[in-house]
Amino acid sequence: MQVERWTGRVIDGPLEDVYVYEAPVRIWHWVTVLCFMVLGVTGYLIGAPPPAIGGEATDSFMFGWIRTVHFSTAFILIAAEMGLPALATAVTLLLALALAAARVHLFRRHRVDRTVALAFLGSWAGLIVSCMLGSRFSDESLISYFWILGALVAVVRRLPEPGRLRRHGA
Repeated sequence: MQVERWTGRVIDGPLEDVYVYEAPVRIWHWVTVLCFMVLGVTGYLIGAPPPAIGGEATDSFMFGWIRTVHFSTAFILIAAEMGLPALATAVTLLLALALAAARVHLFRRHRVDRTVALAFLGSWAGLIVSCMLGSRFSDESLISYFWILGALVAVVRRLPEPGRLRRHGA
């Protein structure tokens, strides 16, 4: 096939299919589109909930399923938009902070250090439960305490034990 250099017009030869994007790129594109559609519909249903269904509350879990689908789709969208490395980085950061807090709580003798670490582990567990129930980092009071305590754990982890301080000249 011959193509004119400046205009891109086909001069001679049979037309051939040219794929601009390969299959993996197309799959990620359509996953993103599907996520936006699901998030739009479920977000609307969360904002303007359907009328309550009569009967016992345990017989119907429709709104719970709407929220579960909405929040699960958000994580899929994060992976599709920012990539799996970004999602893995966020999870690794949370796990590293939890491990540091566990080490401070188990191996430090100072009561304040252990209390800060235990408070962080409690807020970490609270954050996980909160995310499982649907708030996804939108509970301002919980998330602010979480990050403040996480920063304190990171600092305390680096500090020497109070009984192990060295004196200069001794």
